[in-house]
Amino acid sequence: MRLMTQTLIATGIMLASCSVYAAVAVEKELNVMVHELANANNTPVQLIEKGDIQAAMIANEASMGISSRKWLDSEIALFENKFGYRPVQIFFTYDAVSILVNQDNPVRAMTMGQLKQIFGCQDSPQKLDWRQLPDHQNEDFSTAVPYAVSGELDTHLNFSKLVDCGKDQYLATQFLSSHDEMNEQISSDINAIGYSVLPGVPDDLKRIAILDDRGKAFTIDPETVLSGRYPLANVYYLSLNIPPKQKGLTSEQQRLVDLTFDQDNQSIIEKHGFLPLPAEAVHRNQVKLKQVLPLVVGGYK
Repeated sequence: MRLMTQTLIATGIMLASCSVYAAVAVEKELNVMVHELANANNTPVQLIEKGDIQAAMIANEASMGISSRKWLDSEIALFENKFGYRPVQIFFTYDAVSILVNQDNPVRAMTMGQLKQIFGCQDSPQKLDWRQLPDHQNEDFSTAVPYAVSGELDTHLNFSKLVDCGKDQYLATQFLSSHDEMNEQISSDINAIGYSVLPGVPDDLKRIAILDDRGKAFTIDPETVLSGRYPLANVYYLSLNIPPKQKGLTSEQQRLVDLTFDQDNQSIIEKHGFLPLPAEAVHRNQVKLKQVLPLVVGGYK
């Protein structure tokens, strides 16, 4: 068995063995998960924390990178000007926030504005009365009571920005120590509402949809998330520097790609609040990497 050693370095985490390791630029929130995935699969990589993955790859600081955004045309032009070809970008993983309410709450969907009123930072205390919404005429309903799990968004920085308050701002959310505690509060109070990055929904709670500006409701599923239509979701992309003369992927590149292709890694990904790729997205990746022939698969852009 290959002996793995973990070495802290100034820019990130190195998992090194006697073999050559791949340099991978990652955003901070993915560092721990990718580290654990690599360890579990005996994949030697050097993880370099970077806020701008595209800039790191253009500067040739890393041959691969994992980013929560796609490449801009201007960045592709800079990369192509330097290397003579374009970067390859495929799906790596994604995360999504579920909005959870009591099973007896008739609400089916809410706008982002309503959710910000409940969970967001305010200059003065604001509350949402359920009775202002359609189908909430029952006198048992009153003010929405928001809950969340303390520290859950620490490794989901794009979401944490929505609830990070300034010095003089007000946040109504009550933070609890565990998901079990939050779920119990919501299941016992029809006015309660909470958010979670875990993929599962307890039997005694329900997940509601989010309305866009045109009033169309979107729920969490791979198609709506990976196409960018579910508002409270992030898609993380794996970018690779693959010269045209290279035949297929290098062993280092293939190992990193396999981290989310392999269904055996699903439990590790979900433990950190991220989601494994569905079969359609894996196939789309393989087509882009020229590993399989294309099929007609719609929905992902």
